[in-house]
Amino acid sequence: MTSEPVSTTAVVEDLPHLQELVGITRDMVSTLRRRAKPKAPERFVLVFATKAMQTAQAIVLLYQGGLSLEAQSLVRVLFEVSVSFDAFLRLLRDDPKAACQRVLDAMMLEKIKQQRASNFAGRELVAGAPGPQELDSKERDIASRYSASELKSLRKNGFSGISVEDRARQAGAEEYYDIVYRNFSRNVHGSDFNELMLANDPSMVADRRADLFEARDGVALDAAFIALFLVSDQVNRGFGLGQDERLAGVARARKQKSQDQR
Repeated sequence: MTSEPVSTTAVVEDLPHLQELVGITRDMVSTLRRRAKPKAPERFVLVFATKAMQTAQAIVLLYQGGLSLEAQSLVRVLFEVSVSFDAFLRLLRDDPKAACQRVLDAMMLEKIKQQRASNFAGRELVAGAPGPQELDSKERDIASRYSASELKSLRKNGFSGISVEDRARQAGAEEYYDIVYRNFSRNVHGSDFNELMLANDPSMVADRRADLFEARDGVALDAAFIALFLVSDQVNRGFGLGQDERLAGVARARKQKSQDQR
């Protein structure tokens, strides 16, 4: 047992807003899924929206279970999803077909890389799984669509061709990148135990310990809400899903709560 409080004030007051936004986004995802014969761009938008919604839902569940550090790891994931979605929409506006192709090609390049790294281990467990020659052929086909520099960027940074930092800057979210993405990386990689040490030993910075936890959860939940809202708002406006008032309502409630706390 640690002595860290299960819920900070930030969790008690801010988590309901994120939970409500998850519900709105879930309704939008359900609407998109029911649409008959969606075009390719719509399928990719649905994938991004689903990923954002499910990640945010997991964040809510982890916070409700008092697992703040684990929730922070997923806040980092949600942030990356939001800036990647922004990058996808920019590519989509320029050339829808090319944007979708880049997503597929980048995913396949990563799969091929993973297979080679494992020396194709486990392929025999899946009937009909592609072998080395088939994957080599697929890789050559992908390479034929890009210049050498573009192909290198796809391999390194995925479909956007730019780093997470540059995606964040492009989306106007560089401050969140510096504060959230970099700091919360420690929880993803599991090599920084500072917060666990603080939780288990109240004597460490005892006079500021509660403030540190409050600030941590406040920043994390703010970043999670903003990231999910950016995805949900763009999906709603782009597909005319009629969730304008619900989105505006939860944004107003959250803003009012923030003003009341000052």
